[in-house]
Amino acid sequence: DLIEKNKILKPFIDLLDAQDLRTIVVVLTGLSNLLALTEKLGGTDNLCLMVEEMGGMKKLESLQKHENEEVYKKAYAIIDAYFSNSDDEVEQELAPQEVNGALEFNATQPKDPEGGFTF
Repeated sequence: DLIEKNKILKPFIDLLDAQDLRTIVVVLTGLSNLLALTEKLGGTDNLCLMVEEMGGMKKLESLQKHENEEVYKKAYAIIDAYFSNSDDEVEQELAPQEVNGALEFNATQPKDPEGGFTF
């Protein structure tokens, strides 16, 4: 609520576009701390949604290509920890299952339409 009332998130996220390396590192650290705090309070989903709506996700993805190792590691860590949960579930579904000591791949096959195909 405090973040929404004071409208501090957008200017904070916009600082990820700064040219100054130190500014970017400070903002990434602050964002990580903010997300960690909201995780403890149970508001991570709301904050992640706000960050995405304000273009923060695109900025984080862009920073993963940054020349500075600390910057891209911090950006990757934030995305991995807070923005990739739904992908993990999909990956689990696609992962091969071990059956009788062998890996079994069960890709879902699309079904033919009733009555076959018409061309």
